[in-house]
Amino acid sequence: MNQESNPKSSTFFLLSKGKTIFVATIAGLLFLIYMWRAPLSSILIEFGNAQYSAENNALGMASYRLALILNSKLKAIANQCQSANAQQQFEQAISYCSETIEIEPNYVSAYFSRGFAYIQQGQSDLAISDCNKALELASKYWSAYYCLGLAYSTFENSDMAIESLNKAIELNPNIQVAYFTRGLVYDAHGNTNLAIADYTKTIEIDPNYSKAYGYRGVIYTTQKNYELAFLDLNKAIEINPDYADFYTWRGNAFADTKEFNQAIADYQKALTLSNNLMVEKSYTFCVQGITYTKTGDFELAIASLEQGIKQDPANEWCKMALENARQGIPTP
Repeated sequence: MNQESNPKSSTFFLLSKGKTIFVATIAGLLFLIYMWRAPLSSILIEFGNAQYSAENNALGMASYRLALILNSKLKAIANQCQSANAQQQFEQAISYCSETIEIEPNYVSAYFSRGFAYIQQGQSDLAISDCNKALELASKYWSAYYCLGLAYSTFENSDMAIESLNKAIELNPNIQVAYFTRGLVYDAHGNTNLAIADYTKTIEIDPNYSKAYGYRGVIYTTQKNYELAFLDLNKAIEINPDYADFYTWRGNAFADTKEFNQAIADYQKALTLSNNLMVEKSYTFCVQGITYTKTGDFELAIASLEQGIKQDPANEWCKMALENARQGIPTP
């Protein structure tokens, strides 16, 4: 009997041929998927941008995640971009974010992440360009509006800063950092009631946002509402006991209420925690020196005021206080 007339042999041949075709088809599909991973990733990024623009944030996020799964190189560099920003390594962040954009020019997150790093490096013009590019790609991405608001605030363009931050809050009403930043802008331009409202909203969203307590406490101090000032400043220090400015600000409140020894203790604590920012140290040395004049200890006052001027030779009000101290006159 020949093979063609043997049913078992024919069936085996057909099955073997079918398996070969199946395996070849799967292999071909896998090869195509491998070859098309980067293009598919780009398509998903563009689809994600469209979903963010349509305020379908969950779908946009899912699309981005799948895009990163398909493009491992993009994922690795994008993660380094985010990580460097989080670790305040802003030069590296700019480099990694730029590399991310080279790999995928439509990756919107890289633009506002690089924009944030540019802001920290004092390059707000470049930040504004990046934030606007992010909005061009995804028109309703709240992070890009926040980035733009932050950049304009450093340019002291309060109108554009407020407009951008308003839009960020409209798109994401529960983002505490946008309220806090808007509060800073209002505060810097003397709109203290609006600033207090934004700091308060920040605290409502995040009860552990220490700087919101601190900055609100400073406003209360300037308003001579010392009861609320101490409540806020004490809370700020409780949450973040290693932040030097909180002690300086509470020291000012103590000095205003004539608790001079407690004020000086806070100033000294601030100086032990201060980083290398000479202007900040100058301010603390100077207000400490002025407080010493009010206790009648002009020797310590002069030493502290001289340190303040050494840290910042352009500090004219500190120089005036030093001249008063040398004449035995307390500075108001």
